[in-house]
Amino acid sequence: MAAESRINKEWAVRLLLIFVMATGFGAWFAYDGAYAWPLENEKAEIAWADVENRQLNDHWQDLLTARGFKPGSTPPKYRTAWDVNTQFLYASACVAASLGVLVTLGRNARRVPRSDDRGVYRGSQFVPYDAITSIDKVRWDNKGIAVLYYKTADGQEGRMKLDDWVYRGAANVLAEVEQHTHLGGASEKTT
Repeated sequence: MAAESRINKEWAVRLLLIFVMATGFGAWFAYDGAYAWPLENEKAEIAWADVENRQLNDHWQDLLTARGFKPGSTPPKYRTAWDVNTQFLYASACVAASLGVLVTLGRNARRVPRSDDRGVYRGSQFVPYDAITSIDKVRWDNKGIAVLYYKTADGQEGRMKLDDWVYRGAANVLAEVEQHTHLGGASEKTT
């Protein structure tokens, strides 16, 4: 009997929320580095007579108003070149995290585990039941993760992970494997 799993919507939504947050923070950091902080520095150069020694012009608010800026209640803060450049570094890290999340989501969407009368599939990977040598279920009870160990036709050892958090229905696939291989039962690595 065939068993199929599907992407867990809760897991996918969490990944998408991480993607949105990382993208939002990346845009915010890029905005600060490209626009907001250089503008703040322009205001600071007008307001401060000596930025390094923190000497403020006596009429800093009038000077900002005369140059077309809206003065605040506190003098503008000067950002060093390092401060501005770190914003681009943070933006890059956020973009990398966003892309990593998308790659993970896309990869797992294409690798949904399923089984039939011949064996187990995970995406394009196929493992016949008679090639499976052991099932590691040490993390199954707590995490919903089982690892199938198998030998390929050329004698290489391989492994296939079944994760019931990422894929709803992976438990059904695991039950099919246990039924066809007679390796199930214990919540530990069986050999």
